[in-house]
Amino acid sequence: MPEDTLSAERFSSETITEQDIVFDCPACRKSLVIDERAGGLRVPCPECKKEIEVPAPAHMTAHLEHHGASTTAEKLEMLERRITENRMQKTEATNKMHDHMTQVNRLKARLQRLEKEFQAMEAEKKKLAG
Repeated sequence: MPEDTLSAERFSSETITEQDIVFDCPACRKSLVIDERAGGLRVPCPECKKEIEVPAPAHMTAHLEHHGASTTAEKLEMLERRITENRMQKTEATNKMHDHMTQVNRLKARLQRLEKEFQAMEAEKKKLAG
């Protein structure tokens, strides 16, 4: 499978669809995206090259779990597990978002510093030339 198929960094949020599975490589933690039809397949991570298993799409997992439960208690237990998993995924996504926002803020500060340095050098160049 080509590397472009897996790399989440090559996609904007507009190109990731409901038919895509977004997950992290368990070995290198690289964020990956792949079509849901690849759920359950083993593919090489484009970053670390280790073979990883693509998780099943969430809606398929929920559907299978729901039909596997026969009693109300089992269904409640399954829902509790899914709620817990959902909370963990939300926390993970929030943490990643904060990490990225921190990185963006650092880059903004760096760009501002570089722009000030550029302006100072341009002013000095004008002085010397003029």
